[in-house]
Amino acid sequence: NGFANAAYDGLSLKSGMEYHGSFYAKTDNYSGSITVSAIKDGTVYASSEITGISSEWTKYSFDITSSEDVRGAQLVIEVNGKGTIDFDMISLFPGDAIDGVFRRDLAEKLKAINPGFLRFPGGCIIEGYNLDNRYQWKNSVGPVEERVENWNRWDLHTDGYNHYNQTLGLGFYEFFELCEYLECEAVPVVNAGMACQFQTNETVDINSDEFQSYIDDALDLIEFANGDANTEWGSLRAEMGHP
Repeated sequence: NGFANAAYDGLSLKSGMEYHGSFYAKTDNYSGSITVSAIKDGTVYASSEITGISSEWTKYSFDITSSEDVRGAQLVIEVNGKGTIDFDMISLFPGDAIDGVFRRDLAEKLKAINPGFLRFPGGCIIEGYNLDNRYQWKNSVGPVEERVENWNRWDLHTDGYNHYNQTLGLGFYEFFELCEYLECEAVPVVNAGMACQFQTNETVDINSDEFQSYIDDALDLIEFANGDANTEWGSLRAEMGHP
């Protein structure tokens, strides 16, 4: 028994490349092993086995290396016995990823353009379909597994269900890291108290107490980027590895 994810149009692996993966899991009644594999059309190209699943939420890391180039594979997680396991925060990155996050080939192409600045995360996402759906940078920093996900406004389906969310695994900290790698200026975007004018057109009165929180968000972001390591948001940046 198990489950699979095809990633974006299928998992793409390079022969001999090591891929670093992890997941969180817990169980009350399972003592067997878990196998994580990259599989296409019944062929296993890479796999790893994890044992000793705890009754408390625990992060389990694994490495897999593909035996050959493959495109369109699935990441498959299988349990090799009876019982129930809860899973969360499943992740897989290539071993040569820039800053452990960015696909090297794409990051290198961006750097070759020699950009003067990089704007993040954009206009419509920062506005959101409504203000509850707006991009809130404070939800995108700190431990990745603790970040508050958001539904993706570009994924509105007639069935009323969002099939693709923003995990915020790529957040403002990673954005600043990418700018550092590209040697360009960072141009962060924050919400100004208004949602999409073509959809809900929600706004916050600039004379209201609520609007102060939008001002504070902008000031706190400056502190996160440039503040001393003993400030509230500067200390979080330092804890994340960038004093």
